[in-house]
Amino acid sequence: MKLHFEWQVPLSLTLNKKIVVTKSSPDLDRIKDIAGVYYFARNHGSKSEPFYIGESLNLRTRLKQHLETARIADILRGMSVTGAPDISGGTRSFHFAYFNPKPGQDTKKAIRIAQKFMIRETVASNLPLLNSKLTIIKTHSLAFDGKGSFFSKENSVIE
Repeated sequence: MKLHFEWQVPLSLTLNKKIVVTKSSPDLDRIKDIAGVYYFARNHGSKSEPFYIGESLNLRTRLKQHLETARIADILRGMSVTGAPDISGGTRSFHFAYFNPKPGQDTKKAIRIAQKFMIRETVASNLPLLNSKLTIIKTHSLAFDGKGSFFSKENSVIE
C-alpha cells in the first residue's frame, strides 16, 4: 500500500518557555481539520526532535484538545512533570502532515500505519518519546544471531 502524506510548515508553540499558541489562537486557522499525523518537537537551532507522536482524523481539533490539557501545557513549557521524562530545553513546535488518500484507502488505517512508523523511527534514534499517558515509551533491546539468520543486528522494540 502506498500512502501519501503532505508535511506542512510547523507551528511554533512556545517562546521563552511561554506558550504562544492557545486553543483560540488565529494561528490554528491555518491547520485544516482533516486527517493526518503530527508530532510535538523540541527545537535546538535547526535540529528538531519529536517527543510525542500522534494521529487524528481532525488535526486542528486534536491540537486544541492537547492545548487544553494541563500536563501537556507543562511539558510544552519545559516544566518537570511527575512520571514523564525530562525533555526540557529548546522551543516547542507542532509538526503535521495531511493524509491524501487514494480512492479506496482506509483513512483510519493509513494514519495509524504512519504513526507507528514514526514512533519506530524515533525509538530507533534513541530519542525520549512520550506515550498517550505522557510517560516514556518502554522499549526492549533485542539481539538476534545465529547461522543463516538475516537478523544480525540489535533492534529496539516498542512494548
